[in-house]
Parts: sequence; C-alpha cells; structure tokens
Amino acid sequence: MTRHAEQFNGREGETATLLWRFLVNSNLCVIGFAPRHLNRWAYYLVAMLKIPISIFLIFCGVLSISAQHKNVPLDTRKTVRVDETKPAIYLEFVKIGTCRHAESFTTLTENPCESKRTDIKVDTFEAVWLRLRNNSRWAIELKAGNIYSSPKTEGYGLQDGRGRAGITDGVEMDIEYDVEAERGYDRIETENGTEYKFIDVQAPYIKRMGVSFQVFLPPGRSVIFAVKREYLAKYLSVFVQYVYEWETSEKITAFEEPKHRVYFSNYKLEKALEKLKPYAQQINGREGETASLLSMALVKF
Repeated sequence: MTRHAEQFNGREGETATLLWRFLVNSNLCVIGFAPRHLNRWAYYLVAMLKIPISIFLIFCGVLSISAQHKNVPLDTRKTVRVDETKPAIYLEFVKIGTCRHAESFTTLTENPCESKRTDIKVDTFEAVWLRLRNNSRWAIELKAGNIYSSPKTEGYGLQDGRGRAGITDGVEMDIEYDVEAERGYDRIETENGTEYKFIDVQAPYIKRMGVSFQVFLPPGRSVIFAVKREYLAKYLSVFVQYVYEWETSEKITAFEEPKHRVYFSNYKLEKALEKLKPYAQQINGREGETASLLSMALVKF
C-alpha cells in the first residue's frame, strides 16, 4: 500500500480515493471475488433471464394471434348464404309459354298470367317465367304490382321485431321488374377475322301502375314471376330491384338507402333453352305438349 501511496505523493485529493479502492479490491480478493467477476456474473444473470423472458414473449404472441383470429370474419359464403355454393340473390329460368295478364285480378290469390277477367282488357303475350331466389340469411323487400293475401303471403317477423307480409315459398306473383340494354361493342368472328360491332339497342319502356306494394321474401324462399319474351331479346336483360330488411326502417325513407339489383340476361335464357332442346325433340310433332314439357323440365335444373 506504501508503494501506491508514493505514486500519488504530492497530488492532493487522490491519495485517499486510491487507498479506498485498493482496500476494497484487496478485501474482495480475500473472499475469492474479484471485481472482474462482476461482468461474468452479470452475463450469467442476463443469460438466465433470457429463457423466462422468451417464454413470456412467446405466450404473449400466441394470445395476440388468438385474439386476431377471433376478430377475423368467417367466409361470407358460409355466414351470409343459406347454400354456400349459390349466389346470395339470383334469378333462374322456369319455363316459357303464353301469359294472359290483367292489371286487376279476379281474386287476390290467382296467378298473374291466368286472368279470367272479361270486363277489362287482358294483355296476352309470349312470356318467360323466372324464379327469384333469396339465398341470403336476411329477408329482402320487393315491390309487387298488386296486393296479395293468403296463401300467397303470410305474416312474417323481421329480425328487428317488425311484422310484415312474407311471400310463401314458390308462389307466382306480379313482381315489379325493369329492362336494361347492354352498352359497348360486340365481338363478332367473320371470314375476314374478328370484328367489333357497336351495340345500338334501346331498352323498352315498361308501362305500369303508379302504385306498388312492398312484400318481403324470407331467407331460403323463392318467388316466380313472368316477363315478356321480347324483354329478353339479344343485348337485353331484365332486373329486379330489392333491399335487405336491415336497410328498411319506419324512421328512414327508402330514398336514403342503397338499392340492389339482380339480373337475368338474354345470354342466360339462351343457355337455358339450349338445355331444353333434347326434351323438345322427344315430343316433336305433338301439339300442346311442348310448353308443358318445358315447364316440367325445370325440375331437372
């Protein structure tokens, strides 16, 4: 210790400090713990703490991922659709035939194309019957041209508790629809190669009564209605406008909510009629059976 004191002889303030540090170092060495061991023990301590810290972080990560999976919505095909293999709302072909349509019915339960009225004008035309199917898990609101009663409709409770007229599954009604024409160009293959023809088709204007009645089509049900065959000519499509039940309210007007459309095109009609050709050939020459067979062929679709 005398040797260390001599090194600082004459430098005030440093001798006591150095002597204190020397005594501490000497005492630690006596008990077998040198200052250089501090770094080693600190390293061991950190290494030991890494294991529980790592386990804790992994556990937190698992909890976070689990919480995220709970917030991820399920596949809408399973949560929104009754049949996940089909669209939520869609139109399908039923049959073709002659429709005798009158704006006013003899009874509120008769089919729109089977009018027996003789006192008013009855519109007779070639028609295509379509089926509107609600494959969603909510009721949809449609517009009908007439008021219907049982068995066409029945009391139905919406999910918010409101009671409304619900369409009975598979009945035929006078559902309101419109016509739309395609726009753009049609691709045509000719001897000279591919040509593009401008589509110049105007959608016909449908005359209807200024009053319509709201009816609801419950989930999983369908309704059948007839449209004029000419409304499904080339480049034309018919569509039905609808809203979901949660978009209707007694406090909010319908003008403030979005409107949805479901389409059936000339292309879909041609595809459906193509499937019916084999059945039509089976009864070729037998009058009066074609329309009936075409109607029965729907079951095979």
